[in-house]
Amino acid sequence: MNRFSIQRLWVFVVLACCFGYVVALPLDPYDYWLYLKNGSVAHATKNIVDHDLYAFTAAGRGFINLQWLTEAAYDWAYRTGGIELSAFLHAVVMTLAFALLLAIVQRMSGNLRIAAGVTFLCFILSATNLALRPQGISVIFFAATLFLLSARRYWPIPLIVALWVNCHGAFVLGLAMVGIEWIGSLSGLQWISGASTSPGAQVQGSSRPHHKALFATLALSVVASLLNPAGVGIYKMVAGIEANSRANLLTEWDPPSILEPTGFLFFVALLLLLVLHDRGRLKWSNAQLLTFLFFTLMALRQQRSVIWWGMGMAPLFALEFSNLCGSEKPPPRGPARLWIVNWAFAGIVFCYLVSSTPWLKTNNPLVPGIKQRLVSPDTPVQLAGSLRDLPGPRRIFNNLGWGGYLAWKLDEQKRIFCHSLVFVFPSTVMGDYLLISNGHAMWEELLARYKVDALILSKVDQRLLIPLVMKSPHWRITYEDELGVVFEARRPMNAP
Repeated sequence: MNRFSIQRLWVFVVLACCFGYVVALPLDPYDYWLYLKNGSVAHATKNIVDHDLYAFTAAGRGFINLQWLTEAAYDWAYRTGGIELSAFLHAVVMTLAFALLLAIVQRMSGNLRIAAGVTFLCFILSATNLALRPQGISVIFFAATLFLLSARRYWPIPLIVALWVNCHGAFVLGLAMVGIEWIGSLSGLQWISGASTSPGAQVQGSSRPHHKALFATLALSVVASLLNPAGVGIYKMVAGIEANSRANLLTEWDPPSILEPTGFLFFVALLLLLVLHDRGRLKWSNAQLLTFLFFTLMALRQQRSVIWWGMGMAPLFALEFSNLCGSEKPPPRGPARLWIVNWAFAGIVFCYLVSSTPWLKTNNPLVPGIKQRLVSPDTPVQLAGSLRDLPGPRRIFNNLGWGGYLAWKLDEQKRIFCHSLVFVFPSTVMGDYLLISNGHAMWEELLARYKVDALILSKVDQRLLIPLVMKSPHWRITYEDELGVVFEARRPMNAP
């Protein structure tokens, strides 16, 4: 029987945790459904969706579709196997990304224990950013780029960038990683590609060939990034999204807070890395320092970048832990029954993972109740159904977080107020959204100005508005559940 050591079991368990966690995540109402709808429309029309189709406040406004290829993949997966296949493939992709990260750490540290531990740490830091959304495809591209740099196999990186730029705006991180590695090679000290199994080892001497190769890779990657429908305009679009998202109060663009799970874990991990560096006295190269500063500043500015910080810092954690712990000793030859126990435990974990897949988890008593759902409990399924049943065309004021699901669920006669692609909307629209949602004194006048004749309001996000609407003689409730309330205008709302 092939010996299955405890170290290999740790590796298996870490990757099993990644897969099991992601595959059990219910689909939230925020992003996936909107991109799925775009993919469905693109498949039907044979054209990339490059203007808004769902909100009457932005009807026809053009935009650069950064993730059109991801939308096409979502549409294919949904048509082939529904949301079950979509969720399963997403979990496989995320697990492959962390497997690549584990391989990088193992190569740098020469220690499977360290590789498993660092990978699990990165997984924990990423846990709140692993939902099914276009950012997920960036995770695998990020890990693949990191892996290729660590192996000094530069030639596939421009090909990755050419795909990445059509899937998600985080392609710029691939360019940044190559650029940092190139800058590091100028001093003769390389970061990822300079690692070996010796703690703190750095490669010197042969930097000139790698300097040239990295520069060529960077240049080709920049050219490859232009292979998208917008060409060079993609950079202006990426730069504009962050500013617009901040202006319109999307919380994932806010700085991390120690009071939130993601922020707390980030600051703990940052402190751990600094303590390890201080205790180990390991001198960082120029590129290592640049990498630390680049990703740390990103994470400090916006909590959605904590996932990139965790993955980007994995090589540094590997070097620091290996510097303190030393190389791994071969495991002792234990009794054969111990290997059998390891195989048996791995088999039990594997069976649980199979039972947790979307096709089986709904009837699996071992899966927690909330994880048995295919769709998250905060998705307004019944509320959207009530809206869909309202007669005639409608102009609907909705909760921003529900916009994507409503775009997917409602027909073209029923237009919503807003959705998560906030950069599509004029700033005045998002300002009015906040005023109305918070029950401003002019809330009804603003609704009349937009000729809104139906409302779908969240009992959490719009709790201040709901009592005001209930007291108004101009609205009546058509449906209510634990998530929210649907209102219909008693007569058409006309602009004053």
